[in-house]
This record gives sequence, C-alpha cells and structure tokens, in this order.
Amino acid sequence: MLFDLANYDMTKFVVQAIAQIRQNRQLANVATEYDCNGASSVTIPVFSGGQATSHVPGADIPDYGGGVTKATITVADWDAGTYLDYFLLNKNNFSYENFVERTGIPAAVCQRMDQTILDALTAASGVPTYDGGTTNLLAILSDIEAMMDEQELYIPMADRYLILPAAAKPIFFTDDKMMSNNYVQLQLNNISEGKIGKILGFNLIFFSKIRWGGLESELVDGGVNRRWTCYATSKVSIGHASGYGANRSPDGTGGVFKTEEMPHRGGFFVNAPFSDGAKVVIPKGIVRFTLTTKNYNTNL
Repeated sequence: MLFDLANYDMTKFVVQAIAQIRQNRQLANVATEYDCNGASSVTIPVFSGGQATSHVPGADIPDYGGGVTKATITVADWDAGTYLDYFLLNKNNFSYENFVERTGIPAAVCQRMDQTILDALTAASGVPTYDGGTTNLLAILSDIEAMMDEQELYIPMADRYLILPAAAKPIFFTDDKMMSNNYVQLQLNNISEGKIGKILGFNLIFFSKIRWGGLESELVDGGVNRRWTCYATSKVSIGHASGYGANRSPDGTGGVFKTEEMPHRGGFFVNAPFSDGAKVVIPKGIVRFTLTTKNYNTNL
C-alpha cells in the first residue's frame, strides 16, 4: 500500500526543521536576526554609541551623542523543492529523517541564507578594506582588530567574527604562534578535535565551499594557490531578516512544507518556501581583506 502524503499533517515537522536549519547554518550568528513576517522588506533600528555628559544642576541635559537611525532590509522569496517517489516514501518508512533530512531541503535553505549574508557583505559600500602587504596571518588579524577598535563604535568583543575559507585551517594548525595559548583560547582541547578557539577576540568561522557561491576567490600563482575575499564582522553591523513558509503568521501558525501529489511523476512534489534578505547597516563595523591559501579544489 502506497503512503498517502496528501493526508499527512506536515506541521509536526515545523519546529524540528526550523531548529535544524538554525543549527546548521554556517553564518547563523554573524548577523542580528529579524522576522520578516511575510513582508517584502523590514525596517530595523540602527544604534550608534555616545558618551555620558557631566551633570550641571539647573541646566538642560545635553544629548549624549548617540542615536537611532533606520535601515531597510529587502526580502526575496525562495523555494527549496524536490520530488519524492511513491515507493521511496513507502519502503524507507515515513519519518522526519527520511522525508526531510535526506532530501537535503534543510541544507538547501541553510546554503541560501548563508549566501544571502555573503552577498550583502560583497555588495556593501563604505566597508574598510585592509591591504597590509603582508602574508603574516597574525599581523593581518592584529591590524584588522586595531582597525575595528579605531572606529569608536563600541562593538562588543563577544560578537566579532572572522569569516574565512575552510582552506585556511591548515595555516592555523601549522603556525606555532596561532596554536599557542597566548593567542588561541583552549587550543589543546580544540586542536585534538580539529577546531580552533577564539583569536584576538574573534570567533572563527571556516566557511565550507558551497556549489553555487561561498566566499569569492580567484586562482593565483598559476593555479597553485587561491586568493580569497574574507571578512571581519560584528553582529550589530549586519541585519538578516527571514521567514519560513508562504503562509506563516507572526504568531507562528501556518506550515513550512507544501506538498502536492504529482501522479505523472510517480510521487509528490515537496517544497519548503521561505523568505530572507540581509544588509550591512554599519559598514565601518566590518573589514574586508584577502587571504591566500593553497588551492585544494580538485574539481576544476
């Protein structure tokens, strides 16, 4: 007997799917997140810092020098759809794992949302660019940290990130200074697991290559090496707005998955429509820089 997906309540998969997408996004923490609630754009507040002023009895209190402005994030609509064969559903048992995870739908959503943030970083104007004329990674990161500090933006150290290619990991693991406790927190525990802790106050994200995007790069030195465009970011400097499902409302009701029986295809078409957009709202809270690694891509 064939499984009748049309009569199955798909809402039971909603919470698990959204949680999985959140957990697996490579850039899930680099931006301030907003719910677009189905809108085509989202207006968000952008705060700037100031300094307290001396109190003078009887005098008007002056403005502290900070303030709030507005920025608008434009949201685009996306589909993450695939076809599922009748017999595939029936023979492999109907479960979240077989229906959602193995179809790659959550991964497709993750990659699109990560790419949306990368596209916003690429398109942003007014972002400081670092070109120190050195290949010394520690010197590069030290200069970048100083550049961010000199902007007087009061950006929390806990919310700073370095977005680097996964190909940069060997540079860290083979550099004695990088692996020293003087620079990398908890390096002994991390290196045994193939991980690297914070460095100079930055959380490290080694971004894995994705098929239709990722960090921009170009081949150099006759194809032996690759030069990547990388970013030092701060969470308050990037806004990311997203929403799941075409009919989800602010109270969380409405499904994420849409299914339609396609008899002529011998199964069902399953789609996870979603919306998202991103924007750099504080350009000076970001530094764009280049990093050269070996070219590990053998699929060229």
